[in-house]
Amino acid sequence: MITAEPKGPSPRRVAAVLALGVAAIACAAPLIRQTQTAGALYGLSGAVTIAAGRMVFAAVVLLPAALSARRRREKQPPWRLALLAGIALALHFSTWISSLQYTTMAASTVIVTSNPVWVAVIDAIQRRRLPSRLTSLGLTVCMAGALALAWSNNAPSAHASAPLLGNSLALLGAWSATAYYLMGRQAQSSGASLTSMATWIYASAALVLAALSAATGSIQRIGQPGVWPWLLALALVPQLVGHTSFHWAMKHRSATAVTSVILLEPIGATALGFVFFSESPEISTLLSGGVLLLGVWLTTLGERGRVEESPSRAVDQG
Repeated sequence: MITAEPKGPSPRRVAAVLALGVAAIACAAPLIRQTQTAGALYGLSGAVTIAAGRMVFAAVVLLPAALSARRRREKQPPWRLALLAGIALALHFSTWISSLQYTTMAASTVIVTSNPVWVAVIDAIQRRRLPSRLTSLGLTVCMAGALALAWSNNAPSAHASAPLLGNSLALLGAWSATAYYLMGRQAQSSGASLTSMATWIYASAALVLAALSAATGSIQRIGQPGVWPWLLALALVPQLVGHTSFHWAMKHRSATAVTSVILLEPIGATALGFVFFSESPEISTLLSGGVLLLGVWLTTLGERGRVEESPSRAVDQG
């Protein structure tokens, strides 16, 4: 007797989860700015401490569910993969959070959400094939937008003390985030449950970041009355709701398709920055950032049907 394979979630459900995830991660940059101000957590050590607090809270919240999954003997992710993904996530947060001290929220979030471009580059290298014409056009437009953003956003201002440094840190954050998402997808492809996978990746990142924060002597600031509520908000909203939503969606859609949705994050972050911090980006920043996002979108369109046409193909990129 032939039985039909169980259908995945409907496109409408996947879209709803992704919309919730985008709304959640759009809150990250404003919450980080507020945490920096509340705890005077500046520089690389401050960024590491904020990231450590965020990941420690997230791992603690998920731990009971992960232990319950273990008691039910649900499959656990490969520990090496979870560790590497956690290290990539720790690097992502350290560099990106640092960037928000030196450049505007608009520029930082535009650059850090360029993941689909790097997914396409990784795919071209691993598969030893040239990108499609549309992908090549998208990469060219991305380069033009990035150069324009660097050129128009290189002078210090009230909201950007060292724009070139901040933009470079955001780019490092984009590269490490790409590695984190792809390795997370590969961990799920092994059959591990979403709860187990997320918990051990978040816990790995928390251990790395906590050790670095302890080495700088600033880890005790995580428990300050004016700091920990913002860190808890970062853990609950952008991390548990935002990142976990994307991991869930990647189980049912390609990494290129899912990361392309993250392009909406800069719009939400810029709007929140304007409302709560009176941070109004210059027209040149908005235009060059728009060109960069257009290039990422074109890259995504060019890679559809070429990258990750099935879940098994998706994990080959990681």
